Amino acid sequence: MLELSLEPRSLSIAPTVSHPKPLPRIRRLSRATSQVLARIYKSGHDKVTFTKQLRFLGKSGRVAEARELFSLMQDSHNLDAVAFTVLIRILCENRLYDPALDLLFEMRRYCAPDVYCYNVLIDGLGRRGQRACIRWLLREMAQDGVAPDIVTYGSLVKSLCAMGEIGEAVVLLRRMEVGKGVRANTHVYNTLIKAYLDRARVREARGVLARMGIRQCELDLCSFNLFIKHYSDIGRGLQALELMKEMRRRRIEASEASYRLCIVGLVKEGKIEEAMGLIEAMRMASSQRNIKGNTVIAPPLLKNE
Repeated sequence: MLELSLEPRSLSIAPTVSHPKPLPRIRRLSRATSQVLARIYKSGHDKVTFTKQLRFLGKSGRVAEARELFSLMQDSHNLDAVAFTVLIRILCENRLYDPALDLLFEMRRYCAPDVYCYNVLIDGLGRRGQRACIRWLLREMAQDGVAPDIVTYGSLVKSLCAMGEIGEAVVLLRRMEVGKGVRANTHVYNTLIKAYLDRARVREARGVLARMGIRQCELDLCSFNLFIKHYSDIGRGLQALELMKEMRRRRIEASEASYRLCIVGLVKEGKIEEAMGLIEAMRMASSQRNIKGNTVIAPPLLKNE
């Protein structure tokens, strides 16, 4: 189980870098690209501006250019926790986990890592299933005096569910709420619901709903869509339709996915009349907002015919 006592103990793994050292300069870029980045950087030394440039390069998938720009910022010591966190996120999103961990050590030469930085790393390593690395990061957080927040716990719950350790995720959730005094939000509960429904454990998923009610945590569109998808997949369209009606009673606006999944479930169950009624309701809704009703439901109906 992931330890959250956050007390230092011997590590079962060793990070790729055990001491701070500068990241190597990226040489894979063309000379022209490097010159453009250098010219942009020399135009000023505003941290906010260049952090935005880092984000733009990351979203564009230009990882090498983002690292080159970061190196230019690093040369002038024009770095802060936000810039480090942005580059760590870019590296994690591109599955470059070892350089991301190296960057954590480098970060300590300029500023102290904060909870946002650790959350990005925990989420990235959780996607990779690196439980030992996550334990190590939690101990590093304790040594840096950084307290986990709801995002940290949410990432841990998500990682455990992805690894199939739902029982540990539930224990962690209870410890978070009772022992740490951190209240779970709808997103965290939805993660548990999805994990249960993916394994056809509907009773446990409904138990999460009951717990949400006790904790006065409101269901959202994602909560309903998870159940609608489950009932659609197993051909129980009428139950999916009842959830659509419950959404309307709660004044939760159905999405395109809500309609599509419910219609497919009704067709699978052979409830064509109900499916056609929902198609009409979808068309009426599309007149008020952008829902493409015809393209969504045509394939399953044609298959049924």
